Amino acid sequence: MSSSSSVWSEVIPDDLLVHIFLCLPLQDRIQSSYVCKRWYDCFQSVYLWQHFNFNFFTQTDRKLIRCSNQLCERLQSVCITLNPGEEYNRQNAVDLIMKLASTEKRRLKAITIIFRGDNPLFYAGKEFCMALSQLFQPMNNGLLPVEQLKHVDFSGLTVAYDDSVMDVLAKNHPNIEFLNLQNRNLLTLVSPTCMCGLVIKCRKLKDLRIFYGSLSEAILDALGEDDRTPLEFLSLSCRRTEKYGTEIPSESWKKVTKQLPKLRIGLVFDATVPVHKMWEIMKTELPLSFVRFDTFTDLIQEINFVAENYHRYLEKISINTTSSSILDKALIKLAACCERLTVLYVFCVVSQETIDQILTVCPSLRKSGNFLLKAVKETHPWGDPREIERLFVYHRLKS
Repeated sequence: MSSSSSVWSEVIPDDLLVHIFLCLPLQDRIQSSYVCKRWYDCFQSVYLWQHFNFNFFTQTDRKLIRCSNQLCERLQSVCITLNPGEEYNRQNAVDLIMKLASTEKRRLKAITIIFRGDNPLFYAGKEFCMALSQLFQPMNNGLLPVEQLKHVDFSGLTVAYDDSVMDVLAKNHPNIEFLNLQNRNLLTLVSPTCMCGLVIKCRKLKDLRIFYGSLSEAILDALGEDDRTPLEFLSLSCRRTEKYGTEIPSESWKKVTKQLPKLRIGLVFDATVPVHKMWEIMKTELPLSFVRFDTFTDLIQEINFVAENYHRYLEKISINTTSSSILDKALIKLAACCERLTVLYVFCVVSQETIDQILTVCPSLRKSGNFLLKAVKETHPWGDPREIERLFVYHRLKS
C-alpha cells in the first residue's frame, strides 16, 4: 500500500468504514478486511453482519457459499434470493442453508427465502424442506446453545412445506415473533392441528401470516391466552381450497378481539375464491386493517361492505376489478368513511373526477402518497407485479 493510501485508510472513521463495507459485495468485503488490522476489526463489527443478502442467479454465484465459511457464525439475518428455474441455483441455496445448519455457534435470528421466476414443472421442493428441517434443529442434539430464530418469512418460497417442517420450527424456536407462510404454492399442507401446536409453543408471536385453511377455533383460543405476548397482526390468505374448510364462527372472533383489543386482521382473496366463501369469511367482528381483492370480479358490494363495517380500522386496501361508474362511487364512499386509510391500490381505470374526490375526502391518503389511481389506460400501467403483490413496498404515485 502506498503512503498516500495508508494515510487515507487511517483517517476514515470506523463508523464510515463499516458503512462502506456494507455497500461492497461479499468477496470485496472479505478482501478489504486484509488491508490492515483496523479494517479487519471493522470487518468483525456486529453491525456489519446484522443482515446479508445471498443472490443465486448464475453458476458463478457459487463463490458466495465458499465465502460464507468464515461468516456463518456472524450472520444474524439472511435473505436468500434465487431463480428456481435452474438446478444449480436451487442447489446453491440448499447448500447455503445446510452450511448455516451445521454452524455450531450461529447467531441467526431471521431468515427469508424468495424465489424469483417460475419453478420447473412438477417441482415440489423437497430438498428445501429437508434443509430447513436441519436448520431448525439444535446442534448436536441440543447440547450446544444456538440462537433461536425470531423472524421467518417463507412468503416467497414456492414449495410445499408441510407439518413436519413447522413441527421442528415450533419445537426448537419458541421465541419466534414473525412467521409468514403465505406463498404461491397451489397446495396448503400445513394443517390446523399443526398450526395450533405451533401457536401454543411459540408464545411470543406478534405477527402471523398463514392460509385461512390452516386456521381453527382452537388457534384463536390459544392466541387469546393470558400468559403470552399479545398478537398484533393476523393475516389470512384465502384461496379455492377454503371452500372445503370449516367456517370460523362470529363468537370465536368476538372472543379473541375482546382478549386482544389491539389485534388487527388482514385478508387476501385470490381469483379462485368462491364469492359465497368471501362473504362467510368477512365477519363484521373482524378488526380489519388490510384487505386485498385479487378476484377480478364485480366488487361493488364488497367495497361498500368494507366501508360500512371496517372503517374504524382499515388502513390498506388493494382492488382488482373492472371499471364502472358505480365502482367510482363506491371508492369515494370508501375513502370518505375510512379516516385511517393510507394505502389504496385500484387496478382498473377510474375517472379523473373520482381521483380528485378521493384525495379530497381522504387527507391521510393524500399525505401518505401511497396510492395507485389512474384515469387513462396504459399498456403496462401497474409496474412490477411482484412489488405490487407484496404490498408492503409501496410505489409513491401522485395524480
